[in-house]
Amino acid sequence: MPDQTAYNYDDPVEYKIVATPAFIFEGNYFPQFSLSVLDMPGAQNVPLGSLTIRANQVPCDCQSIKELAVLSDFDHLEENERRDMEFGDLIFKKEFYSSGVCLGENGEEVRLKKFARSWLEITETGDEGSENIEIACAESQIDDDWIP
Repeated sequence: MPDQTAYNYDDPVEYKIVATPAFIFEGNYFPQFSLSVLDMPGAQNVPLGSLTIRANQVPCDCQSIKELAVLSDFDHLEENERRDMEFGDLIFKKEFYSSGVCLGENGEEVRLKKFARSWLEITETGDEGSENIEIACAESQIDDDWIP
């Protein structure tokens, strides 16, 4: 047992100021993108005001961004299968989607959200009582000129 007389409890308690965590995620290029690269375990520990996400680039490939688009932009259409996802992690992915751009083969940049909304098709199948919603990449666009 420690000696209680070795401690002086009359001394004033001093607290150290701890800095607020901040996370800056900008200017990254992902030549091969999948949703798993955005799994940042500490993202939920950063206050939203201290989270900076911008100028991140991914290739303009519908299949590789489909899962991120469904999670971020079309989440109201599907039943939420990601109930176990932390709120901060979800916000991180949504911010990445909203601020990111996709880079075409010719070097042109298109907003990730604009690209996904142009290339993803929503189809409803089934009866009125049991409708299924399917989100898939379109085969082609009517006007391919703007797509990089």
